[in-house]
Amino acid sequence: MTTFFSPLQENLYQIFYNYYDDPIMTRISTSEKETVFAVEIPSLLLSERRFLILNSHRKYHHEKVSMSSIFWHSLQVRTVGTTTNFPKVDKHTFSVKREPIYYTKIYIKERSEDISTYSSDLNGIHVSLLHTKKLKFEYPNEGTLISALETYQTIVQMI
Repeated sequence: MTTFFSPLQENLYQIFYNYYDDPIMTRISTSEKETVFAVEIPSLLLSERRFLILNSHRKYHHEKVSMSSIFWHSLQVRTVGTTTNFPKVDKHTFSVKREPIYYTKIYIKERSEDISTYSSDLNGIHVSLLHTKKLKFEYPNEGTLISALETYQTIVQMI
């Protein structure tokens, strides 16, 4: 893995790429300010598709890159309907991890009808959960990192 910056940030990247078994990501868009990568995570439900999406402020010229090589500022794990037009990307399966780090607590910071934002005992990130039912209290005041990731309505931002 290429070193990006501080040991804290390196540790955060490692936590996430280990959780998802370091998938090969496909570049789906590039602009002046951002490169976006994605991989599809198979779902058991035929009516939905799940994606792991990384947003980076760096430009990448390779079409496919391992997650551990991407300097991202935002990680999203999202569920979309099968009718949603999303670029074709590779599928990646992984096994859910049960190590203690993934049970790190998250605490409500802000909430609205659309999103709940959490701070974390894991310094350096904010976790947001997108509301699917447009209910202000769709998610609890506290949770764990793993429970947030497994909702597949999650945005993790480096701070």
